[in-house]
Amino acid sequence: MRQMMSLGGFVFSLSEGTPYEGLQRTSDGGWVAVACYGQKPMSQNTGQQLENITVTGSWFQGHGIANLNDLRALQNHRALLGLAYSYGSHFN
Repeated sequence: MRQMMSLGGFVFSLSEGTPYEGLQRTSDGGWVAVACYGQKPMSQNTGQQLENITVTGSWFQGHGIANLNDLRALQNHRALLGLAYSYGSHFN
């Protein structure tokens, strides 16, 4: 089984019928504008916010809903999960 990516124990792969089509990561640099009375706004680094990772794809087989329910169950655990892609590298 050649896996594309894994999130915790959930595997995204063609052979499992759970491929993903796209992955988007967004993050900020932690800089915000601070209003100053009588002056131009200043920039201040308040720390980087949490990253957002969006995975897109289409699952058409009868197992599609079951796979979504498995992902929702992982989300409901409210625990940190490792996200690794095919070569064993982890997203940091």
